Amino acid sequence: MLPKVNDITYPGLPLAGTLLDDKSRIMIPSPLSGKIIDVNYELVANPSIIKENSFDECWIARINPADLEKDLQATQMHNVTLLCKSLDEVKGYLPRLTDLGCIVNCVETVHKAVSTLIKEKNKVIFIDAASLSDNGPEYVKIINQEIPEAKVVIIGKPDSELEETFRKNKILYYCVSSLFDKEITDILYSVFTSKQEDEVFESCQISIIPQSIRRVHITNKHGKKVTLLVFGDLLYNNKDIGYILINKLIEKSFPIEVARGINHSHPDDSTGRQIIANGKEKNDLIITLLAKDNNKIPGQIHKEVEIYTNSFGSDARIINFVIQPNNDKTERLIFNNMTTKAVAELLFNEMTSK
Repeated sequence: MLPKVNDITYPGLPLAGTLLDDKSRIMIPSPLSGKIIDVNYELVANPSIIKENSFDECWIARINPADLEKDLQATQMHNVTLLCKSLDEVKGYLPRLTDLGCIVNCVETVHKAVSTLIKEKNKVIFIDAASLSDNGPEYVKIINQEIPEAKVVIIGKPDSELEETFRKNKILYYCVSSLFDKEITDILYSVFTSKQEDEVFESCQISIIPQSIRRVHITNKHGKKVTLLVFGDLLYNNKDIGYILINKLIEKSFPIEVARGINHSHPDDSTGRQIIANGKEKNDLIITLLAKDNNKIPGQIHKEVEIYTNSFGSDARIINFVIQPNNDKTERLIFNNMTTKAVAELLFNEMTSK
């Protein structure tokens, strides 16, 4: 499933998705926020081009960024160190690393490799075993001694006698050079994926009080009164999006009020309109959250903004978020960890910004 032209995308929220033969779904998150200006519909007509790993053919969408500088600051840089005897030895696969967005620091000695890794947030090193002769395993020992958290990837020749020796050391991956192009995307995913998929966004405390959230009110750092109105049983105080959002607000010491319960109304019915009207009188910003099946990828959000004058005579805003729920005939907002965190981050940013 691909996005549509003129859709607005947000960092970490699904940009595209695909359903595998085993019915499992893969979500591809957006790297930045902005408006989609072009979509590669050829991926739907001819999915086999994905196997070709051609960057000219496999792009998903072109995005007009809304705040590129901010998004780049939040982006994890894929810095890797490459230990090799000379650049001539790695010219066969170095372009592939750079094409995949890696910033490669090439070094020719193990001491330079250690010095470089110390400065990097992600301690990732590729070692060109073939060019280092029999010294490779000893270099791995040195790296592991100096930097225990280093993630070591060996690129070796097929049927190398040193493969078993390398594997006896602490390495993340041993890749045969002839399979580099096919395996590199999986290697980079393993290298740069943290344990976030194992994170648990849930409180273990047992409570008889309803955990559903219908309203969150804060005064943000700009002195603005902000209320998030939740329509439906979407957010919970003790797990997932609601749990992350509440804890982020508490962590930043915002004055916060959380109202438990469920708004069974809809923003467009009489009760919903009255709830919003009451909030408009007391706030500088109202945010509404509603789940609705719009045949989008689960987790994708549609945003609308309207301006009004509040009871204090000040310009105020209403931001209406409509989020695509899971395709299980319910409105549950249960997503993978990346999407869950991204939705909570989006709500947090809207509530705490100007």
